[in-house]
Amino acid sequence: MIDRIEKIEVSLVKKYLLKLFIGGLFVFISNALAVYAMETTLVTYVAAIREISIVFAAIIGIAWLNEKISYVKWLSIISIIL
Repeated sequence: MIDRIEKIEVSLVKKYLLKLFIGGLFVFISNALAVYAMETTLVTYVAAIREISIVFAAIIGIAWLNEKISYVKWLSIISIIL
């Protein structure tokens, strides 16, 4: 069973190698920019922007991707805003 799972994982990596690389590159750049921002400005400002980005992602998901938001997610969004 483990061999089968490993074969599936390897085949998925081969199939989506470019997308995995681009996604990883975006994550690296995002974190590098956050660290740079924390070094050059007040950490409180950067932390606030990073937290509110979760709300923006939820709004984008609702508006463009037609995602359904549960009550727990709504409560989480509201607690971030407050």
